[in-house]
Amino acid sequence: VIASIATLCEGELLQSDRAERMEITRDAYLEIIYKKTASLLGISAGVGALSAGANREQVARMRRFGDALGMAFQIQDDILDFTRGAETGKPSNNDLREHKITLPLLLLLDRADAARRDELLALLARCREAVDALQQAVEEQGGLQEASKVMQSYLQRATALLAEWPDGPIRSALVNLCAYVAERNR
Repeated sequence: VIASIATLCEGELLQSDRAERMEITRDAYLEIIYKKTASLLGISAGVGALSAGANREQVARMRRFGDALGMAFQIQDDILDFTRGAETGKPSNNDLREHKITLPLLLLLDRADAARRDELLALLARCREAVDALQQAVEEQGGLQEASKVMQSYLQRATALLAEWPDGPIRSALVNLCAYVAERNR
């Protein structure tokens, strides 16, 4: 448990550092969301399997399921931050206001030429007045759709890990949880 808390804190510190410097790579982003979100869900799923009497292999599989579900959950959360009208309980574009580069924007930055990348980063630097322009760029240039594809790939990985479990209410509930993550707007 202490190692999990340390991992979560490390993810928060990494994200704060990257936000302050306004630089991030896809690998760094994935590491951050693994440490901040996925590791917690992974440990929870593994402990749940252990408490239900699962063997070592099943516990490890459930840990990987939780990791994949956590990655998808956080990516969906990042997508919702850019989505107008999402009912998340927090202001939209909150990550931008905090200079956090999440997957929808990161995907645009990755494929932009140097001039467009500099332009987008300049908007992020003064994002308090440029939030709408960044949100519009992410929407119009496919950042949300691309991020959704990445999120779906994690959900496919999670559901594939469930395929070896026998049909029943527990498996159905976990498959439904995966569907909820993909469809949630909160």
